[in-house]
Amino acid sequence: MALARLLAAVDRFPQGEAVLARTLQLARAHGAAVTIAHVIDVPGPLPSLDLGETLRAQLERGARDRIEAALGGLDGADIDIDVRIVLGHAVTCLTDLARDVGAGLMVMGAHQGDRLADRILGSTTDRVMASGYVPLLVVRAGIAPPHARVLLAADGGPSDEAALSFAAGLLPQASLHLVQAVRIVQQLEEAILRIGTGPEEMEAHRRAIADAAARNLRELAATLDRPVTLRVMQGDPADAIVRAARRRGSDLIVLGRGRAGLFRRAFVGSVARRVVRDAPCDVLVCRPPEGGQSD
Repeated sequence: MALARLLAAVDRFPQGEAVLARTLQLARAHGAAVTIAHVIDVPGPLPSLDLGETLRAQLERGARDRIEAALGGLDGADIDIDVRIVLGHAVTCLTDLARDVGAGLMVMGAHQGDRLADRILGSTTDRVMASGYVPLLVVRAGIAPPHARVLLAADGGPSDEAALSFAAGLLPQASLHLVQAVRIVQQLEEAILRIGTGPEEMEAHRRAIADAAARNLRELAATLDRPVTLRVMQGDPADAIVRAARRRGSDLIVLGRGRAGLFRRAFVGSVARRVVRDAPCDVLVCRPPEGGQSD
């Protein structure tokens, strides 16, 4: 795959070291350049022009020094690295910067946020994920070897094939395990039973849903020229995906983006957001295909 530039978004250190390490690892594998971004979110206007410029310079210098210190302990000597320190709203700055530099992948930590706004609307990571401008790799593990055991969670939607293709190109040496979780939500099951559907018909409906998921996984696997393993799971999708990753010792979960809107994501939580929150490993959330339905 052609991956010319990665964007690494770093905030706190030493947590940001794992983000930098994973970004440099992927950049080296693909011969890509790296832009490292740190957004300084300054609440309110700076006190005065002179003091404001001085304060801004101090903030930028401190952020750049921390990034350069972290890079000093990592192997990035042969990689084209550009460091950007910007002031503004984190989500807007990061998505704009990804567009400006032509990033093919953004890498961030799994920030959860402590402010009330973060708890209501989601952390910076949540909101960047919701924007869907560029594939997003959320680093949950510390500094680790290259991803080798990838679990790709399909949902039968239009983003499945694009997510699989991106993951396979990003990690050509990794093993791939495709899963899809199926269930009849409780409200629908109760409604079906109320209209007189018997247990046998309900079980037949469950089997039909599972068979459709199995066909979807086989069709996805057929798009690749490498071996993959497949499994259809029962139950809540987010819970089933996290359990499967733990059971298999996966070091990366790959998701397409579902169909929930922004306010549902904010107050209820999409499958992707819940997986990022609970996953035992890194999570890659891929953008939908052009013209497709976004999450």
